[in-house]
Amino acid sequence: MIYERIDLKLDYSKIDAPDTGYVAKMDLYVPNESREASAYTPKRPTVIVLPGGGYGWTSRREADPIALNFVAKGMNACVINYSVVPSTFPSALLEVLSAIKFLRENAEKYFVNKDKIFVCGFSAGGHLAASAGTLWNKKEAVKYFGDVEGLRPDGLVLGYPVITNDDKKSHLGSFDALLGDKKGDKEMLEYLCLDKQVSADTPPAFIWSTYEDDGVPCENSIRFALALREQRIPFELHIYEKGEHGAATGDRVTNFRPLRLKNWLEDAAAWIYDERSQK
Repeated sequence: MIYERIDLKLDYSKIDAPDTGYVAKMDLYVPNESREASAYTPKRPTVIVLPGGGYGWTSRREADPIALNFVAKGMNACVINYSVVPSTFPSALLEVLSAIKFLRENAEKYFVNKDKIFVCGFSAGGHLAASAGTLWNKKEAVKYFGDVEGLRPDGLVLGYPVITNDDKKSHLGSFDALLGDKKGDKEMLEYLCLDKQVSADTPPAFIWSTYEDDGVPCENSIRFALALREQRIPFELHIYEKGEHGAATGDRVTNFRPLRLKNWLEDAAAWIYDERSQK
C-alpha cells in the first residue's frame, strides 16, 4: 500500500475568494500489487472522495470508510479535506480540480489510469463533486488554470447530493456556507444550481439517494439525472426506500443498523469498471 498526504495549496492571487490560510489535504491510497500476486502493478481507476458536512465541516464517516471500500475493490482512492467555512466559492472547487490535475500529471508514479478518474461526493460533498463535473471548464477554472485540459473528471459518483437551491427541496444552509457574504446573490445561486449547469461536457454519473432522506430530499438527485438525460449523458440512478440522510456506507461501519442501501458500493464499483460508463 502506498499512502501519502498531499497539500493542495491554492494561489489566492488568482481567486475571487478570501484566503483563510487553510491548505486542503489529499490523503492518497494506492493498493500496490505484491510480487507474489503479479509481476507488475496495473493502472487503476482512481476515486476522489469528498465528504459532506454542509460546507461547514467534513464528515469522517463519509471519508476513509468510503475510500477504503474502493481500495478493497482494487482501485486507488483519495480523500480531500477541502476548504469549508470561512472559505467560500470557488476555493473548494479549485482544490478538487487541482487534485484531478495532480493525479493525471503523476499517473505513472501512482499507477493511475488517466482515463478513469472519478469524483465521489456526499451531500454538500456531492454538490462539490457535481460542481467539478459541470464547472470544470467554466470561468473560475479558466481564470485559475488557463488551460483546462485534463481537469474534467471521467465520471461522478453522487450520494444524496445537494444539487438545487430554488425550491422547498433545497438544503439552503449549504449554499449559505458556500457563498458567505454573497449568499443572497441571485446570480450566484442560479449558477450553483447544478442541474442548470449540465452540458454536453458533463461526465456520466452514478447517483443514489433515499426516499426517507429529509435532509437533502431525493428530488435533488432526480433533477440532476433528468438534466443528464436531457443532454443524453449516461447515468445510473438508485432511489432506495429506507435510510436517513448521511447513510454513508449503509452498513455497520458507519451506521447502527445494516441497510439494504449498502449495495450502492457494489453497484458503484461495477459501474466504474464498466467501460460503458465512459464517454
